[in-house]
Amino acid sequence: MKKTIKILTAILFSAVATIVVGQNNRVLADDETPVVTLGTSLTDSQKDGTLKILTAPLNGGNYQTITVTGSDLVRYLNPSGDNFTTSSGVWSSAMIQKTSSGSGINVKILDYNGKNNITTITANQYK
Repeated sequence: MKKTIKILTAILFSAVATIVVGQNNRVLADDETPVVTLGTSLTDSQKDGTLKILTAPLNGGNYQTITVTGSDLVRYLNPSGDNFTTSSGVWSSAMIQKTSSGSGINVKILDYNGKNNITTITANQYK
């Protein structure tokens, strides 16, 4: 059951990340600045490791960081609160970066601590 919840959270987190990035209140980043979303349930060590892995392709470039909470899951994925509550844990993280026009959505699943922690969902399913 926990594995199913984690997988569901990972899938839904991608949708939340897309919605959060697309909000009108993104005043800190312009359209070219990548956005990194971090699940609020990550430990400080996990946050540091996740940021290091996700931002490595930026070669020290700027990015905006957004923390995703249980409240975000409720707000964007199920306003009725049937599947998530404001106290739901969020571990999934992502980096969203604008690419050239016509390139579509590109998904790269990266290893964390030497292994792929996304074991059921494929890159195509995240699209």
